[in-house]
Amino acid sequence: MGVLLLNVIAPEVRRSAFRRTLAEIIGEGGSFSRVARGEVKLHLTGTGPYWWGEEVKAGLQLSWRMVKQPGFLILAIYAAWVYAQFTLILMLLGALTSTLYRFRPIDVGLCVLCLAIGSALAIPFEKASWLSRARYQPPRTDSMTYQKVSLWSSHTIRRTLAMVFLPLAAIGYALTSKGPAFAVAVPCVFAGLVGYASTMAISECYALIMETFDTSDLQPGMTGRPVRKSIVERYRETRTNFSCYPRISAGMAVTQSLKFTFGAVSTSICGSVERRYGAMQAAGIVAGVLLFLTLLLTAVLVRWKSVQMIPSRKGRQVDDEADPGWEPVVLCNPSGLTRKVSILEAGEQTRYSEIRRRNRLEGGLTGG
Repeated sequence: MGVLLLNVIAPEVRRSAFRRTLAEIIGEGGSFSRVARGEVKLHLTGTGPYWWGEEVKAGLQLSWRMVKQPGFLILAIYAAWVYAQFTLILMLLGALTSTLYRFRPIDVGLCVLCLAIGSALAIPFEKASWLSRARYQPPRTDSMTYQKVSLWSSHTIRRTLAMVFLPLAAIGYALTSKGPAFAVAVPCVFAGLVGYASTMAISECYALIMETFDTSDLQPGMTGRPVRKSIVERYRETRTNFSCYPRISAGMAVTQSLKFTFGAVSTSICGSVERRYGAMQAAGIVAGVLLFLTLLLTAVLVRWKSVQMIPSRKGRQVDDEADPGWEPVVLCNPSGLTRKVSILEAGEQTRYSEIRRRNRLEGGLTGG
């Protein structure tokens, strides 16, 4: 248990056989190479750990930085509650079929199997490359991604459907878990729908983490040597290889920690809650909490503020005079200098905050 807990809360992104990184560092006498083990401390401080405790400490620091972001914390709690709700409905359905329907254990197991079947049906829809709208009409500029034309295959539509469908499926299960008043197939079908929507919701939460906190393409040399010819020679020589970006690993670790914690708590209190309130009322409480978290997550994901991401021409000239080797970070083909961001995207560890820092734009994304 201790090793599992350490593995979850202190993210390490590679196996020990591949945990040796050759970091090229620029010093007063020029560039030099240094062997660095561990990637989290290398990301935070620019140098690797001298012993394993420094890597553990760096993992805890990075995880804490992720937790301090309100948008990410709400996203992680939502994903953890979806996992806990899946566990609760699995146990509630087993108790419902064994106590009220008087089924044998083998029949109870077959009824509970509907959750696994529903989850398996969601697997094909998690393959983003199959259902991405970029396969049909690749966007030419960033502004095209916000046009009022979308396909059912886009991530936005899938996230909307998962967030709306999951509370409705949970409420449907709560209403049909009265007992013999409904055929046993009815609560089983709704439980399968909960399993389907839960898998979709958790996968989209992970997709949001990967989209929002991946900054591996912003630092020259982050994954090999930079290819832009405009970068001055001494920056072109730097190289720091990451197999998986530590911020994403830390976000996954925090989310998994909350999921395991919520799942353990739901397992321990399920029986007492059912005996005190009844199967239907217990399922209704779970669905109500999910509905509240869904509304909270919706508020976090709505893009509400327009912020400057690329410095103006005047600002570039001032920075060029101060540092001739500097140039702003410009990704894709932006149609303007600003972008609308949500509370999730306004965190200190997101790629958008990192772009603003590298473009030397003062003030946080949530500032006035």
